[in-house]
Formats: sequence, structure tokens, C-alpha cells
Amino acid sequence: MKTAIEIPQLPEDSARAKISHINVNEGQQVEAGQALFEVETDKVILEVEAPHSGVVEGLNISQGCHAEPEQITMYLRSPVPGETLTERKEANYREAMIEQVVKGDSDRVLLEQVIGERLFDKRGLMCGAIGCVVGVLVGVIGTYVLMGT
Repeated sequence: MKTAIEIPQLPEDSARAKISHINVNEGQQVEAGQALFEVETDKVILEVEAPHSGVVEGLNISQGCHAEPEQITMYLRSPVPGETLTERKEANYREAMIEQVVKGDSDRVLLEQVIGERLFDKRGLMCGAIGCVVGVLVGVIGTYVLMGT
């Protein structure tokens, strides 16, 4: 379950606030009540705390940037029972690698369909190499004949 962490309501005369300090990083495990970041207005500095324990995801603020009330700053994902941070990082890495392999394979299949499967066949490569050699030989012989030696 993900919980959106928003900029709190500001005093009446403040429409925007500045993020003065960020205490967490993407992927960091936090405990309930831990300070996530500080919001500064002309009159007050507010500390935003984690409503429950979890892992920080989707951090989309930076120190010094301006924000408006109810703007989502990050998400706090409840940890899966028994899951450690290292296990989650490994799972994310595996998912990213699988996505790259699938995308790369689909690009190759699409290229084969557009150009033709024979390009990727050994016979096609052999015919291409023979054609290049014959073309070079014809060019050299033609040049030799034209030069008249």
C-alpha cells in the first residue's frame, strides 16, 4: 500500500512554501513519526513526519524548491512482511533487467519483420559477403581496364 505524503496546509497568508531541508532519500526505510522534510514559509517552519513505517518512493522534491499546499512530495510504501530493503532493491533490479531483455528482443523481432528474416540467416550473411567481394573485384578489374595498362 502506498501513502501519498503532501505539503500540509499553510497559514492563511502563505500560498507557497520552500522546502528547506529533506531528511530522507529514495528507497530509505523510515519509521512512524520520523521527520521526512521541512517546509518553510515567511512566518513558520513545519516539519512533515511519516504517518507510518515504510519505504520512501517517488521522491519528487528537492531542497530549495517551492511547493503549494496538498502537493504530493513523495510516497511511503508499507513494507511487505518479512521483506528487507536489500531484497526489495534486488527485486527492482531483476524487474528492470527483465524489462530491458524483453524490449531488446521485441526490437530484434520487429527489425526481422521489417528487413526480412534472411538478413539474420547464415546463408544471407554468406551471400552478402560474396556479393561484396565480387563487387570489389569487378570494380578493380574495371578500373584496370579503363586505365589501359
